[in-house]
Amino acid sequence: MSGYMRRRDVFLGTASATVILFACCGVGRQALASEADQRTTFVEQPRPYGYFIGDIVTQRILLNPAGEGFRPAEPPGNVRVNAWFERRSVRLDRRGGERWLVVSYQVVNAPRTAASVTLPGWRLEEFDGDATLPIPAASITIAPLSPTTMLASEALTNLRADRPAPTIETAPLRRQLRIWFIAFVLTLAAWAVWLYWRNLRAARQAPFARALRELRRLDDSASIAWEAMHRAFDATARQVVRLESLDVLFARAPHFEPYRQAIETFYRQSTERFFGVGAPAQSLSVRTLCRDLRRAEKQREQ
Repeated sequence: MSGYMRRRDVFLGTASATVILFACCGVGRQALASEADQRTTFVEQPRPYGYFIGDIVTQRILLNPAGEGFRPAEPPGNVRVNAWFERRSVRLDRRGGERWLVVSYQVVNAPRTAASVTLPGWRLEEFDGDATLPIPAASITIAPLSPTTMLASEALTNLRADRPAPTIETAPLRRQLRIWFIAFVLTLAAWAVWLYWRNLRAARQAPFARALRELRRLDDSASIAWEAMHRAFDATARQVVRLESLDVLFARAPHFEPYRQAIETFYRQSTERFFGVGAPAQSLSVRTLCRDLRRAEKQREQ
């Protein structure tokens, strides 16, 4: 009987120790959990006002508070967190030697009037541990894009008036336009004066232009008219031209080539007139020939 009592006392003592051990473990786990829950997190919350539908709201979470490193598990992106916000992206950022987690939300709903809504709090879990960082909620004011109050004419009541288009100082533009217009007119005038001077100079110095002025006062049968034509041919060829040396003339004045036959006829009749039997019965019109050669000469000048 006494042996039985001793075994029972040993069993009860062992059971009591086991209960006490489990109780201590439970208290330790609760203490650790409590310590994790009390971990403070430094969060830069977004500004609390001035948001409309479609705007981006950004939270910045410090990952190494008090010098402790924290490797976060990546939160799921593109998640609707409540009726007002959707988480869009999560990225790591370094600023001043500190690691920050930048979480972006988009406003996906709009109230009828300006309202204060809550960006919900959440817990950021560690990648390979049991630690978590509590992210507190933030209060944000969202306003509608336009007021709902309407006039009878369906116009909005408090829209701002259209801003007038900015005026442009046109005085410098007008000044430049006048300068360029004057320069253009002066250029045209200078060009016209140069053309007139060139034509006048050619009319006075071109060989057949001088010959044509002389022939206007003379008869085709006059010997002086034929001599004027000879002087024009000699001035064009820059040497005395005879029937045998007409190739020199055409080399100097290839624009006379279409009139070769008429020029050869002129020289043959001139030889008969001055060194032969006299003027032929059907004499060449030196005025017509001079007018044709002056026309070719003028086209060459242009």
